[in-house]
Amino acid sequence: TAIALAVGCAIFVCLLIAVAFIDAFLILNLALTVAALFVLAMLALTGCLIVFLREIFLAVASARRTMR
Repeated sequence: TAIALAVGCAIFVCLLIAVAFIDAFLILNLALTVAALFVLAMLALTGCLIVFLREIFLAVASARRTMR
C-alpha cells in the first residue's frame, strides 16, 4: 500500500508540473487544477508515510517476537 501511494504521489507531482507548464504557456486558467493536484499529491505522500511507518512497526514487532 505504501508503495502504491508513493507511486500515486509521484504521478500527481508529474501531472502537477505538466499542468503548471501548460498553464504558463497557454492562455488558460488552470489554477484550480494545479491546486487539486497539489492537494492530491500531499494526501498521497502523507498516506504513504503513515502506512510505511505502520509497516515498520509491524516488522519490528514481528522480529522481536521471533527473537524471544
